[in-house]
Amino acid sequence: MAGIWNQDFTKVVQDGVAGNQSQKGVFFDNDMGLINRLTQAEGHELSYNPEIEEKNPIGQAAPEDLVRSYRLTFGKDIIIKKGEPNYEFFANWLRLRPTGSNARLSVYLVDFRMEEIGLDHNRYYTEQMDVICTVESSNETDATLTVNFSQAGEMTTGIMERTDSSTSDDPATFVYGFTPSNRIAIGEINLSKETANVKTGEKAVVAVSFSPLGCPHDFTVSVSSNPAGACVAERVRQSVVIRGRGAGQATVTITSTSDAAAEAEVEVTVSN
Repeated sequence: MAGIWNQDFTKVVQDGVAGNQSQKGVFFDNDMGLINRLTQAEGHELSYNPEIEEKNPIGQAAPEDLVRSYRLTFGKDIIIKKGEPNYEFFANWLRLRPTGSNARLSVYLVDFRMEEIGLDHNRYYTEQMDVICTVESSNETDATLTVNFSQAGEMTTGIMERTDSSTSDDPATFVYGFTPSNRIAIGEINLSKETANVKTGEKAVVAVSFSPLGCPHDFTVSVSSNPAGACVAERVRQSVVIRGRGAGQATVTITSTSDAAAEAEVEVTVSN
């Protein structure tokens, strides 16, 4: 099995065994329906630029800071040298100087730390988004292009994997494919615990994860078999927080928002 390469251009996976610590790699769509990868020599440093909003509701003593969104940019310029795999693509971009929607490019952030072993090649958690691509300058002496990306659309999650059957270690033979999460069927909802014993006034936390890698992971929480109001439960990020209210038993159900048939349960016992 050929290796998968990370943004430092070091081999991190060989026959399904991880080597040195993985990082995020940056890939992009070229104009021939294929996906190219930026190399370490071309460089990429990600800035996520959270947008913070201050709210000060009437009757609240202190203002509250809320994170509204993130907008990704590249923290330093991407330098493309002549002779490197992506030079001709961006040199042509400079010749065309696209504007408006034509200046958009699909970019994929591949997280090599989140992998799933495959039969031929491994799969990696990926975030896909449109960016505005600009060629900032061309150094004719050094034969280099300075390129920049800034996020211009919503982010989509999924997986990236090699779709070729090559056994070569030559990256030029690699072919990549991206599958968005809405095309990945949920196999299982995994819970850190399936039973919880809680005292009145205390809480239990159940971590929730989904498989396979890249499938939709949004969910809702409901409480049933709870006639005495033994507990309440709510989603907090990718966990469920269960709070005991009175002695009794209840069932907390976690249900996928994209597939109502995918669910998991936690049996809760609350004691005084």
